[in-house]
Amino acid sequence: MGERLKPDTHLSMTQEWFAEIWNGKKNIEYRKVCPRYKRFANWVCDDRPRFIMLYIGMMPTGPRLLIQVKKTEIGPCPIPGFNGPHYCIHFDVVQPYMFDHGTYFPMMNMPKMKKGGKGKKK
Repeated sequence: MGERLKPDTHLSMTQEWFAEIWNGKKNIEYRKVCPRYKRFANWVCDDRPRFIMLYIGMMPTGPRLLIQVKKTEIGPCPIPGFNGPHYCIHFDVVQPYMFDHGTYFPMMNMPKMKKGGKGKKK
């Protein structure tokens, strides 16, 4: 049965980074320090549990990942080309979900996800 979730915020990302998190290879999300992400400023040095629902781009019915924030800090992003200060959001994946008819359904047996990218046209 589905569950009604109330995460603190939702974040959109590319399929490549979503797949890295889905497959357990990424556990820190970087977001540039800017007015769009000002809510994260209140999370720095805050020990309250926070939850974020991650999703791919603008996929209204795609997979979701509920993550629990362990720590938020401000620092540099190690990915080349991303300059300036970034919010470094350390997290644990709580549960993968599928979305259907307005309800999130937990996925018990999580399949591996392929990385996104442009495929070759035949």
